[in-house]
Amino acid sequence: MKKSLLYYLFILFFTCDLFPQIGSNGAGDARSVGLGKTYTALGNGVFSLGNNPANLMLDSNLHCELSSVLPFPSLNARAGSDFITIKDYNYFFGGVEDASGKTVGRYLTAADKARLKSIFEDGGTVLGDFAVTYFSFSIKVDDKIGAFAFSISDVAGSNFNFPEQLISLGLDGNQVGTVYTFDDAKLKAWWLRNYSLTYSRSFPELEQNIFEKISAGLTLKLIHGFAYVGSEKVETSLSTGAYNQIVARGNTEFYSAFSDDFNVKYDFDSTKTKKDADISPFPSPAGTGFGFDFGLSAVLDDIWTFGISITDIGSINWTENAARYSSNTAFVLNDITDKDEVDSLKDALTGKGEYVNEISTTLPTALHLGAAFRLDKYLKGNFPGSMLLVLDYHQGFNDEPLNSTKPRFSFGAEWKPMDWIPYIRTGFSFGGSDTFGWAFGLGIDASVLELLFATPDFQYLFIPNEAKRISLAIGSKWKL
Repeated sequence: MKKSLLYYLFILFFTCDLFPQIGSNGAGDARSVGLGKTYTALGNGVFSLGNNPANLMLDSNLHCELSSVLPFPSLNARAGSDFITIKDYNYFFGGVEDASGKTVGRYLTAADKARLKSIFEDGGTVLGDFAVTYFSFSIKVDDKIGAFAFSISDVAGSNFNFPEQLISLGLDGNQVGTVYTFDDAKLKAWWLRNYSLTYSRSFPELEQNIFEKISAGLTLKLIHGFAYVGSEKVETSLSTGAYNQIVARGNTEFYSAFSDDFNVKYDFDSTKTKKDADISPFPSPAGTGFGFDFGLSAVLDDIWTFGISITDIGSINWTENAARYSSNTAFVLNDITDKDEVDSLKDALTGKGEYVNEISTTLPTALHLGAAFRLDKYLKGNFPGSMLLVLDYHQGFNDEPLNSTKPRFSFGAEWKPMDWIPYIRTGFSFGGSDTFGWAFGLGIDASVLELLFATPDFQYLFIPNEAKRISLAIGSKWKL
């Protein structure tokens, strides 16, 4: 199963910020992405799902929106890291050509080694995300009856935290007397599907004279999980004794669960026959969970909009093909050239596998605060076209995929100079797992059909060699 586990981990890692599960780092749609992943107080129709369900009430009465795979689906893809650039990766790991034209490893000078160590000084996160919404529909009836929405979407995400001292071990070797610890290594990857039902309404009956409109919204989610791999504990160290014997200590726990359709065979299960995976659009779930989003919005003077939401409150229980690999051992390797000893070391650190009844994981719960300001309305028409300014604060409560306990601030601007010119969007994001991003996007509004294109990392277009990740978002929706 170890090879199979690596295969499915590869699939999750490289085909995984999906829409109804955004955490504190994601953004569900191309418009929000183009605004620096800013959305909490944004009237965004069907794309409000997963961000702030109360914002459905910012639509006009009897307004309907539909997003599907036609003319193209809403997609959001990202891959890369938060610590190493393409330039540095190619330099250190891309190899060089020798005299015969073969690609060989680069000889690293002392300065090269020092620079490589500095890149990995605080470890780093490697990530790969992919997003798709298959179908979503929303309709606002009026302020009293409210708005309703439904969506089906897949969410996948992966985080791998690279241990800081692993690169030192690779560069310097196992020096006598030096202890290398890898406790900062972490891994989480999953593939989920969300079935979401949303209701939102305004409260004109409230006796207050500050806001024109106060709205609340609630989204309920049924979640099917198809695959999960995660580390719960990594306490591993490696040291070399005075007689060159290698002492390895490992106290680790890894969990995994897979759909029956994937036909995963664990190495500890001798009763199961190995078969090819049966991948289909509707695999049987390995886990089931429930979650909800809750949000509030308020409109002031028809110029300001304020929003607050808490998203992805809930958990998933994984019961199908749920397994645990654990170890708590110390191992002495006397001869590194002895294959049997090396294999024994690998087995000792990997640990023994066993089935478990259930694995429980929390959703990427996050708090979002935001404000939106209509500059053109404030200037009472003394502005070319329409201009919207938005500002957000995001705080994740865990480090699940697409989430971070590091706070994130973002702001953006959307300008439409004339009717025949597309919406021009830009924004900036600071903090979170991405640290910094300059976003840019375009929106083409053809009355009943809207097309959206954006990237949250526009800065890398001008400095491609300094890019740490690549990302793109597209979307479309029908307005009735």
